Amino acid sequence: MMSIRSGVVVLGALALATTAVARPTTTLANNNVADRSAVLGSYVPLDMSSQPFTVSGAFSNEYEVNYLSPGGALDYSGSLKLEVFGNVGTPGASLTNVVLIYTFSGTNALFGVDGFEFGIDGSNNLDAGDILGATHGRIAAESTLTQASPTVDVLEGVFANDHWKFDFITTEGGGPTDRFGQNLNETFTWYVSTTADIALNLTEVNIYNNLTSQVLMPAPVRIPGQSDLGVPAPGASALLLGAGLVATRRRRG
Repeated sequence: MMSIRSGVVVLGALALATTAVARPTTTLANNNVADRSAVLGSYVPLDMSSQPFTVSGAFSNEYEVNYLSPGGALDYSGSLKLEVFGNVGTPGASLTNVVLIYTFSGTNALFGVDGFEFGIDGSNNLDAGDILGATHGRIAAESTLTQASPTVDVLEGVFANDHWKFDFITTEGGGPTDRFGQNLNETFTWYVSTTADIALNLTEVNIYNNLTSQVLMPAPVRIPGQSDLGVPAPGASALLLGAGLVATRRRRG
């Protein structure tokens, strides 16, 4: 097993034997767009209230959490938000394409955040294939002009889990002189444009510099028994099957 707390990686005896195994790492292309209209077009908010994870309050297409360093707001703090859009407003057979918009916000802090890593220690495994198969990029109009875009990597098979990492300090070369939210308020917005053949569920996100905190955030996952967003509900599937109208779609095992 692996645990990551306060920037320290602790490995059990079994994990030590696997540390030499190479894992594929892919850096995603940053397909910048001027504003969200360039990726949303006529897409509408996608009602996610039927999905198998719960949130507080009324939830349709938006999920937001706050984060805070164990060292307090002087170290780092901020929020993460996901908005989900589709070519139609509800999951099911008519949904063919979706856009995920992640907004990272960092408050004015002395140290700031080195990076955000999705998929750490969670029981819900990210789906690296779905993330790699999507189109990604920065939304310029919603991102702070002074904030360099992070290096965005997908790491496959990290102790059986896939990881999705937004690393801000790799853009600096000379060292971590531009941590996210360091000495000013910053915002970074990243879109993921893909087909509806994905499932979303909560995964653990590590926010880190020398200290690490964790939050839960929806992301593309592979979970046995959970259907993709574009798969009709069981009742709807039965009706369509009776009419001979079911199209073949990829389902998750």
